[in-house]
Amino acid sequence: MPAKELPQVRLVEKREVTHDLCILRFEPEPGGPLVRKDGQWNFKPGQFVTLGLPGPDKQIERAFSVASSPYDEGLEFFVEIVPGGQLTSRIRDLAVGGRMSCRKPAGKFVLDTGRKRHIQVATVTGLAPFVSILKTYALERRSGKAPQDLKFLVVYAASHAAELAYSDLLRQYEKEGFVTFVPSVSRPWENPEWTGETGRCEDVIRKQMDAAGYAHENACAYLCGNGDMIRNVEGILKRARFTPGQIKKEEYW
Repeated sequence: MPAKELPQVRLVEKREVTHDLCILRFEPEPGGPLVRKDGQWNFKPGQFVTLGLPGPDKQIERAFSVASSPYDEGLEFFVEIVPGGQLTSRIRDLAVGGRMSCRKPAGKFVLDTGRKRHIQVATVTGLAPFVSILKTYALERRSGKAPQDLKFLVVYAASHAAELAYSDLLRQYEKEGFVTFVPSVSRPWENPEWTGETGRCEDVIRKQMDAAGYAHENACAYLCGNGDMIRNVEGILKRARFTPGQIKKEEYW
């Protein structure tokens, strides 16, 4: 399909998290792949879509996990602005009202409905698919459309506390009783007011699993974000006797 015929989404809100992290909210244009059906957008929580802008020679596109629920009014993305990045450096300059191309949702990084306990491990923007999953479960749990007994251990690490977007939302879910939220910073010397966990995901995951009662007998795991983190945490899980079928991975870089 030629670039000019690609379905479009329109930017309706841009929120800066830090100088290189932002949350973008779009409205899909009519006739695209994300049409509403039965009050929901046509994607599964945990999936990604491919967004793009015209380049000098061809359409420049990248995949981004959706951070919103299919029940939300718009589509939300948690984006890192990469210096010199062909697409994200232009996204920084995209004004409200600007449009991007949008291809249909894809990906299998979705909730394993056969499990009751779920370990979600993320670095920075890797939290996005988990936000979509948790938002959707929270809404369906409150309305009685989902089981009441699912539990989530969310280990979320970044270099600095300011990068831990969506923390207030996760603390709200913790109060509702279905999330154990463990934020961590890996540079505590640059975050003197930080009182939570310190270290990378791989530094805290086993301790938190043991403390919360998540083990290979009763849980599955989802890893999203930095490739080094994914490989390190996968090794920890395998040593804890998790099988490959109990570990889902979504590597961002």
